[in-house]
Amino acid sequence: MVEAVRREPPLLSGLPPPRYVDFGPVLLAGLTEHYRDGDMAGVPNQWLRFAPWLGHIPAQRRDVAYGVVCNADDDGTVDYLTAAEVSDYADLPDELARLRLPARRYAVWTHGGHITEIGAIWRTIWSEWVPTSALRLCDAPFFEFYPEAFDPETGRGGFEIWMPVEA
Repeated sequence: MVEAVRREPPLLSGLPPPRYVDFGPVLLAGLTEHYRDGDMAGVPNQWLRFAPWLGHIPAQRRDVAYGVVCNADDDGTVDYLTAAEVSDYADLPDELARLRLPARRYAVWTHGGHITEIGAIWRTIWSEWVPTSALRLCDAPFFEFYPEAFDPETGRGGFEIWMPVEA
């Protein structure tokens, strides 16, 4: 059997500096999956499973979505939560996971391009910005934010990467 060749996405040249935002607290509800860190190949299918929930989650606040990376462990695994913002958890079905993001400061990169560029953006942030930044990352979830303009059918409309930093 021949294994597929995995290629890391290229680094982006000229990643603009982030803006800094104080955000939260926010309540999220969605579907969570456990991944080996660095092998997030199942994320697109997770989004396909989550898509029918959008707009139909009890107490959903806005027509936006979040992709949250959290619960990293020493074995190199992480959880990825596809989620929407909710005002409370009172009437949520049991199959939806819950996550509260506390108030904190974030470094935020906005990207107006296609979703296929997200891997290159993440890699550039981790390879270039994190090691050289004067700011330290917090041990907290980081996430992708998909605004109302984002169209999951076409992958266009832009998105943001939010990294928690010490204030």
